[in-house]
Amino acid sequence: MNGLRKLQTAMMRTAASTALAIALGAPTAVMAQEDDDAVAGPDDEIIVYGRFQNSLINRLPISPEELPYSLDTIDRDFIDQRGFIRPLEALTVIPNVVSRSDQFTSGGVDFLVRGFSASILVNNRPETSSRGFGRRDNAFVERYEVLKGPASISLGPVLPGGIINTVTKLPEADPFLDIEVRGGSFGTFRSEVDVNAGGLMGSDSVRGRATFAFENAEFANGVENRQSIAIRPVVEADITPYTRSVFSVSYKQFDAVPGLNFAIFQDGAIPSSFTPQTFFGPLNGVSGEGRDFLADAEVQHDFLDNLKLTLRGSYQDTDLDYRNTQGLYNYNFDEGQFGIAPSNPVGNFYSSTGAFDEAVTYADAQLAWTGNPLLGGEFDIVVGGTYQNTDGLSTFAFDGFNAIVSVIDFDPASIPTPVNTLTPTPFFDFTTETISAYAEVIARPVDWLTIVGGVRYDDLRNEIRDPTSGGDDTAADDFVQATVEETDNVSFRIGATAELTDSINFYASFAESFIPQSGVLESGGPIGPETATSYEIGVKAKVLNDAVTINAAAFNTLRQNVANFVTDPATQLTFAVPVGEQRHRGFEISANGDITPGWNVFISYGFLDAEFTEGAGSGAGNIGLSPTEAPDHTFTTYTSYTVQEGPLADLQIGGGVRYLSERPGAVGGSFNFEGYTLVDAFAAYRFSEQVSVRVNANNLLDEVYLEGIGNNGRASGGASFGEPRVILGTLNVRF
Repeated sequence: MNGLRKLQTAMMRTAASTALAIALGAPTAVMAQEDDDAVAGPDDEIIVYGRFQNSLINRLPISPEELPYSLDTIDRDFIDQRGFIRPLEALTVIPNVVSRSDQFTSGGVDFLVRGFSASILVNNRPETSSRGFGRRDNAFVERYEVLKGPASISLGPVLPGGIINTVTKLPEADPFLDIEVRGGSFGTFRSEVDVNAGGLMGSDSVRGRATFAFENAEFANGVENRQSIAIRPVVEADITPYTRSVFSVSYKQFDAVPGLNFAIFQDGAIPSSFTPQTFFGPLNGVSGEGRDFLADAEVQHDFLDNLKLTLRGSYQDTDLDYRNTQGLYNYNFDEGQFGIAPSNPVGNFYSSTGAFDEAVTYADAQLAWTGNPLLGGEFDIVVGGTYQNTDGLSTFAFDGFNAIVSVIDFDPASIPTPVNTLTPTPFFDFTTETISAYAEVIARPVDWLTIVGGVRYDDLRNEIRDPTSGGDDTAADDFVQATVEETDNVSFRIGATAELTDSINFYASFAESFIPQSGVLESGGPIGPETATSYEIGVKAKVLNDAVTINAAAFNTLRQNVANFVTDPATQLTFAVPVGEQRHRGFEISANGDITPGWNVFISYGFLDAEFTEGAGSGAGNIGLSPTEAPDHTFTTYTSYTVQEGPLADLQIGGGVRYLSERPGAVGGSFNFEGYTLVDAFAAYRFSEQVSVRVNANNLLDEVYLEGIGNNGRASGGASFGEPRVILGTLNVRF
């Protein structure tokens, strides 16, 4: 590692063309990041993560081995090889990462990381939360990163499980044209075109790339479907020898018949008439449309070889329109419980129409000073400030239609198509503004020790406005201010990595996070933000002549000051009550690499012990209970073999298993949602440098399982099946 550190410093000081880089030993693992900017060092091949700040960790030069936190990376090869119909699903191979339901068939799955909902970024910038419609199309994606643990130092107000970052493609030096066509189960078809122009306008200092995609995704029930188009041009320019920039614009549009959710029995059992082939809504008249626009820019200027100014900004506007998309629920509360009662096995379908529009403006400025002397070693420091503004508007109309249908002999034809003649009116409007300042330091006082520390201050203002009667969704004066929340918070993070040998690094860290919450205490004061602290230790090692990488971590996270709300029956006033503390602790381990030439193995296991450890007021009865949705065990193993020589040379075959243990239902509930095991397989063959084919079979054994367990784990609604067996074939041609 010492050689790598010296090489990092040298690269930082050579020229503006290399700028800020991250160096690490050559990866052989299936999940390792590859990059066309890779350059060879004296003793090791290294990888340059890119000149721009799209990664979660490249504010300052540090390798993943030195990082005193858990960082998992899913690269483009892994995404393509696994062939999931929803590319984000590749993240489920990471320990203690669990997928949740795909709202509105958008392809934008939500995730739990270490038992908490995870925020998703794009190029280390915030992304809209418009029910999945704001996510990047697969054609744009270079890799995914998952930074685990409290990450307020990176983003500001977030839950403490971790954050997911989507890194998009950048122009490359050599021109190429890549065409990919996919087709398979249920009539699904997808095509992608990736055009890298290399130098533009006769100059190597301006480079361009454009990506296009079309998809028609069909699903098992024959009704649910999604059509999408997407385009993203990106231009990178060296303005001067000391100044460089990148700018991209992406647009994506969805037209979908969404998959609808359903209720289950009070003990967690699924009615026998419900299958993945069932559509839980009217057989016509259900639709959803989404449009997403994102502009993203970054400019860097080197004042000195080791002093750099970075300016970043983005604007994203996401609109979602829907009608009749409520699904099958049960509100009867028979026998005193949520969910369908055996004594009254019926469900309720009601219809609505509405829209959700959200826009996010983001700007960031930072100054990095690198390679400074420190007690015989060196240190790097960055200081910066961030501005973020999110505006959202929800409109809604409920037409009062309520069909009661049997779940014992359920037939979608029994749900009549609602008229839905009402025009959506304002439901709520909100604006969130955050101003932040931060500083991070990397210190290397001696060759074998790396210390990383950071502090961040966030000042947040959140306004939620309710509509006036008779208003519409265009006039600002149709809203009245209902809630104003102002919160500020200071978050710290510190960790250290010790190089025990050339191949083994041990780390320990402490990190904080916070997330604002609304409400007033009975005393009249604000409830204040929800906070979290986490302690983590881990080992990062390479074995078998550095061919296999092993990462292991143990963590203990405390989530505090979580609010519940109670109403005083005498005054009818509602107060916020801090109900206690959640503790999420566990460990995770993963290993990946080439056991022999051509034989690659990946294996991961995560254990999570989550429970309420303290309680007050209405939360006192939760002590010892588990939060909803978080499984105790996640396990994945994948292996592949590529024939090395002979007539079948370059033939690759592989497969794997994904396992998720049972998940708790609603807190205090009487049941758990069943776990599941999914078996996947694939085969690929490269005919030449230009032409290759691949076949993927995911959920090969056609396991029936619940992926979504919505409504806070209650059985009254929000459940959804995971994908049944899906077989897809892919043809790739590269010129």
